[in-house]
Amino acid sequence: LAWLILRQQDAVGVTIIDEQVRSSLPPSGQAAHLKQVIQQLERSSPAGASRLAAILNELAEQIPRRGLVLLISDLFVESEELAQSLRHLRFRGHDVGVLQVIDAAEQDFPFEEATEFTGLEGTGAETVSPRSIRDAYRSEFEEFLRITSARCRQLGVDYRLIRTDEPPDRALSQFLSERRAGR
Repeated sequence: LAWLILRQQDAVGVTIIDEQVRSSLPPSGQAAHLKQVIQQLERSSPAGASRLAAILNELAEQIPRRGLVLLISDLFVESEELAQSLRHLRFRGHDVGVLQVIDAAEQDFPFEEATEFTGLEGTGAETVSPRSIRDAYRSEFEEFLRITSARCRQLGVDYRLIRTDEPPDRALSQFLSERRAGR
């Protein structure tokens, strides 16, 4: 995506967050900037909880010019807080896109045997029988995805669900095609 943006002679920057801003690379339109963007992404790794909504609100105030803000996240945050921060970005004049990345197992829930599930956001671990919770889990997860997608649409935010078992280039291509078709 950074390569495409730079080819259009637009600027691209990257901010990586969790409970705070971990790293930030200011926007630049120089072709050599692509290497820095890639290095920034390669050095990052997911870890723990995030303060996504709060940090998005802070960033909305700090981004000096209107532009495209593309959020790539699992979006495991409070729905109303996320909506408020996306609304804030839109109010500040930004074109906002959301790529919600989830692991296929989060949606499909293919587990059969008693399994210990550990919350990545520090919520602890619990051993459960997947068969006993499968239907309720799937129903809640699909409702979470439905609400997230609907909120984005209501706010004029382009949204795409991307599963980790989907080739990233195809997912990104479809997202860009959907954006283009919606214009």
